[in-house]
Amino acid sequence: MGIPRRTVEAGMAAARTGSRRVTLRRVLLAAGALVLAVVVVLVLAAVAPFALRERGSTGAVPDTAMPLPGRAGAATDALRGLGYTCSDAVVADATVQRSCGTVSGPSTSSVQLLADRGTGAVRLVQTGTDRSPTSTKQHRAVLDAVGPAIGLPPKDQARLDDAVAADVDTTLTLGWGSAVVHASERVDDQPGATLRVAGDTGPGLRRSRATLRVPVDALAAAAEAHGYTCTTPEVRTIRGCDRPDADDGYGQELSFQGTGTATVEVYLSVTSLYHRDTRSRWLAEMTEVLGWVDTGQTRELRAWLAASADAPGGEGYVDGLPISFLVRAGTWEKETFGVVRAECARFDDLSSCEP
Repeated sequence: MGIPRRTVEAGMAAARTGSRRVTLRRVLLAAGALVLAVVVVLVLAAVAPFALRERGSTGAVPDTAMPLPGRAGAATDALRGLGYTCSDAVVADATVQRSCGTVSGPSTSSVQLLADRGTGAVRLVQTGTDRSPTSTKQHRAVLDAVGPAIGLPPKDQARLDDAVAADVDTTLTLGWGSAVVHASERVDDQPGATLRVAGDTGPGLRRSRATLRVPVDALAAAAEAHGYTCTTPEVRTIRGCDRPDADDGYGQELSFQGTGTATVEVYLSVTSLYHRDTRSRWLAEMTEVLGWVDTGQTRELRAWLAASADAPGGEGYVDGLPISFLVRAGTWEKETFGVVRAECARFDDLSSCEP
């Protein structure tokens, strides 16, 4: 017996209705997916600039260290082989105090040498490495490079490496001299070591007394002429300078410290949420600031900045005056900050700086 025609037509009608419902559902789902995709794209377009990291750089700050003979020259070359750049902090008639440093991401590492200018004999070595997952490895690499260059016997080198790996405060008496190893839990969380040659009774490393020979108020007046408003806080030697934020996505912080005859600090910070290059902005702004009062010394500092155009950060000495900058790139905010800071300055006590 065949199926009644009415039943067949009813079934076909029901099938068509069901098909239309499925099609409508698919259309609605597709439309919903499209709307969601558009929202995601818009959100990413708004957020993406903020998530961009600081643009990378592969250069280095200038190496300005004078040639030295003997072991001091060998130690300098060994550090350069590890990517360090060197400059001379204090140059006396008989000795030179050398500073070598490198930057790897947010971490820095430094080595200071005190050596005889005539013979190149190394009297003192002081190292320091920012604490990080690789700081012990990096510190050991530094000592493995410097140790043989300064004449450290293999047995002494092995004892020094073991002390560094143990990461505890240790004093070693070596055939070469003595070594004090500083654990990473010390002040500034910076592991390091001090090596002194046997028989050396000198005062050790000295702080440079060099200053920027420009009155602090001359720089503050120049800042105000360029749109800043400068004020003097509780510490009377400091000038904090602000200006209205330009509508360009960068923020700046500028300050000076000094006296009526000299400036002991010029500090500048440049931040941004969505620009990828605070480093080049900082270099340009610091170059401008140091050009407000034109002297032979400020021209040398500007030349150092120009030579650091592709450096990820670093430090050096220009005419005995320390200058440094560092890039700090978080997930959102990027910052480059740096300073020209006389070593003789102690917060509000500037009495030990040269007149």
